[in-house]
Amino acid sequence: MFIVAIALSMLVPFLFGYLIDNIILRGENSNLLIWFGIALMLSIVSSITSFYFMSFATTKKSIKNSAKLSINSVSQMLKMPIPLFSKRKNLII
Repeated sequence: MFIVAIALSMLVPFLFGYLIDNIILRGENSNLLIWFGIALMLSIVSSITSFYFMSFATTKKSIKNSAKLSINSVSQMLKMPIPLFSKRKNLII
């Protein structure tokens, strides 16, 4: 999915360059609206995929990382010997 987002972000400037060099400068204005529609759709899809990786994917990864860190810290606390906790009666947090 990440490769698709990169390819789409690179395809939009290439398509606009092709549109300017081969369609507009040659004077072929009959298909101009179709080419602009294709370029617009590609830019919308590219922005959606980029937004996904900037927001949802990073949030999902951070939640998974936080859960793993919590599980790891609790498991290490449970491995500590009990006399370590019984020596201190007044625990200050």
